[in-house]
Formats: sequence, structure tokens, C-alpha cells
Amino acid sequence: MKQMIWLLCLPWAAQAALESDTRCFVAANGGKPIHLQFTSVGDADSAWSVAYVRYGKRGKPITLVWLRDEQEEAGEGRPYQFTEEWLEIVDGRINGQYTTTHQGVNYYRFHYRGANGREIDFEEDWDALSRAKQGCKW
Repeated sequence: MKQMIWLLCLPWAAQAALESDTRCFVAANGGKPIHLQFTSVGDADSAWSVAYVRYGKRGKPITLVWLRDEQEEAGEGRPYQFTEEWLEIVDGRINGQYTTTHQGVNYYRFHYRGANGREIDFEEDWDALSRAKQGCKW
């Protein structure tokens, strides 16, 4: 019986290390704003992460695959600054690339470059993040 209880607890224990972070961004785009939700899920113990973006209220999630990151020490006693690159995958192909720069809870850069050459710079939209921090409300 003890073995059965242990086996039932295993899936819960495996998921306990997963952490999720959702951020909301907006780009002025010279007119109508472009809204973007960025959600990352990772396991710090195994250095594994995955992410997706969603445009607007009803946008279909677009899978992002981590490409690489760099970290810099910003100063003694300050959090490290991280620059990450993510590949956007649409219909099994690389459709673009996102570059983010963040330190602690602040994102200083969120840049998109599409395969077609289109580039968009986003700014974090703190007012759009839901109280539960599980989605963006526009």
C-alpha cells in the first residue's frame, strides 16, 4: 500500500519544480497598439524552459523555443541582467526571433524580428497583467 501512495504522489512531485511567468507588452506601432502576452514555463533544477506568445485578446498561442542567453553582473549586490533569445515556430518553421533583456522583475527590452524583416519593439504593460498574474487583460 505504501508503494501505491508513493506512485500516486510522483506526478505531483515532478510538477512541483515548474515555474510559470506571464508578462504583458504593448507596441505603439504608429497607430493601433499591438498587444502581446509572453508566458514562460521552466524548471530551474534541470535548466529546461519553454515559452509562448499570444497577440491580442484571442490570439492563438505561438510556440517559442529557447535559443540562448547571456548574463551580466550589473554591479555588486544587484541582480544579474539576462539577455535571452527565443525562436518563434509557426507551422514547424522558424518564423521570427524574440530578444528579451531583463533584470530581476523588470524587462528593459522585448524585441521581435520576423523572418520577413519586420521589427517591433515592445514595452512592458504593467496595467494589463491580471491580478492572478495568469494572463493579460486588454
